[in-house]
Amino acid sequence: MNKKNKKYRILVEASKYYQEKTDGVQRYLKNLIDQLYALQFKNNDIEIDLLFGKNIFSLKDLNLYVEGISEHDQNKNTENFYWELKQFRMGVIMNLIYPFLKMFYPQGKINSSGLTAFSGNKYWNAFLDFVYNLYYSRYYPIMLTRLTRLGKGRYKKLIQKIEENYDLIHVALPQNALFFEKIHLPLLVTLHDISHMLFPDYHTKDNIKRSEKGIQLCLAKKADYIAVSTSTLKDIIHQYDIPEDKIKKIGEGVDTEWFNAFEECFGDDYWNDIYNFKLEENKYFLCLGTLEPRKNLISAIRAFEGLLQETEDDIYLVIAGGKGWKNRDIKKELKISSDKIIFLGEVDDLLLPEIYTNAIALIYPSFYEGFGLPLLESMACGTPVIYGNNSAMPETVQGVGIPVNPHSVEEIKKALFQMLDQNVRNELARKGIQVVRNFTWKKMAENTFDYYLEILNRRK
Repeated sequence: MNKKNKKYRILVEASKYYQEKTDGVQRYLKNLIDQLYALQFKNNDIEIDLLFGKNIFSLKDLNLYVEGISEHDQNKNTENFYWELKQFRMGVIMNLIYPFLKMFYPQGKINSSGLTAFSGNKYWNAFLDFVYNLYYSRYYPIMLTRLTRLGKGRYKKLIQKIEENYDLIHVALPQNALFFEKIHLPLLVTLHDISHMLFPDYHTKDNIKRSEKGIQLCLAKKADYIAVSTSTLKDIIHQYDIPEDKIKKIGEGVDTEWFNAFEECFGDDYWNDIYNFKLEENKYFLCLGTLEPRKNLISAIRAFEGLLQETEDDIYLVIAGGKGWKNRDIKKELKISSDKIIFLGEVDDLLLPEIYTNAIALIYPSFYEGFGLPLLESMACGTPVIYGNNSAMPETVQGVGIPVNPHSVEEIKKALFQMLDQNVRNELARKGIQVVRNFTWKKMAENTFDYYLEILNRRK
């Protein structure tokens, strides 16, 4: 750092800010950056910049970059090139390839939004899976990483620039710390969970390898850490023996201006056209999450099918989420399940408040969560929750909702039956709104900003 510069300078690694497919980490990073943008103008002690790919932008210019009118030499901005390339590819897939495929593959109870069929010829399904992976940009980051390695000269200049101008680097995902391997600056890393170590069977070998390699680099660099819950903090300290003064719990938040009792409606025609499903108030339970083993969707499906045997209510189970991994058993379960179970595939963030609000309850019997953001989003929309009684979930909901043993289908079924009582739902919804007030992204960003100062002052 230039000694004459009295301000601390912080670099936030922000590659997931523009990620097309949203997840908990992306939502955390986006809200952190948006809130830090406002805080920076109120505090003269810290100057914050953002690293997008190989390009650095001032946080104060974020609005310009978002609107695509930044003055930061866009002609040389490789991120813009890759963004345009991705948009072109998306246009080809959605406007040419997908309509052609739609004429051929079977349209059963599994909707078309995921570009995948759960029945038919296995080679045909494999091809559809390939298109799906293109659609959700699974191969795009790999391509971008390999292309980035070609620019070694510019990479060296970037390292030098960061070394000379910054006092602290904040990374929102440990895997992304690998980019800073050769940079000798204080590092702050947000750890959302360590499920790859606690439950390796729920992850792919590649994900375990990348996650652990990132964490081991952070340990070697004696980084500081943010844990998003007390439960996650305890897991991290126990697993990696990190000193307690090197890690701080800073909870996540929920945007109540967006996630609330959503009254506006996109209309039945919209839902029918896009998802082949009519969205009706209190006619369905909702499961929201990636199709992967940790979310425990199979138990939720079996519990709902058990409920159907005990009630005459005309209700559905709606499952919304991306394809995920290790989901063969989930696919089989969906294939043989009741026609009262609807799989929507990935649902756009714009639709989440409406699909939360109209649900009877959110079913979230996960085996492990580092925080459990969908629980807060659901409660903010006035919809009560059923949650796995483990890890960070009881802490997040603060006891409001119906806890279940995720290994017990019978217990989940009983919780579903309880939620059919309007009085139970109303009471839990009322309490849930009060819980949500304790979690704001503004508070999260303020605590993070204070932690920046604490780390920097400690390292003087």
